[in-house]
Amino acid sequence: MNQKTFAIAIIFLSFSLIVNAGPIAYGLCQTGCNVIWVSCYAAAGFVAGIL
Repeated sequence: MNQKTFAIAIIFLSFSLIVNAGPIAYGLCQTGCNVIWVSCYAAAGFVAGIL
């Protein structure tokens, strides 16, 4: 196994170890991050890709 493949495998395995919630919690987390992202862009005077 080359070094790049090994690094990618380690990254995916580390993500799977920290997931301990269901899809509803994941959706709430993503929504919270998106709200913060949109408000940061708006404060800077940009449009964050929403209509």
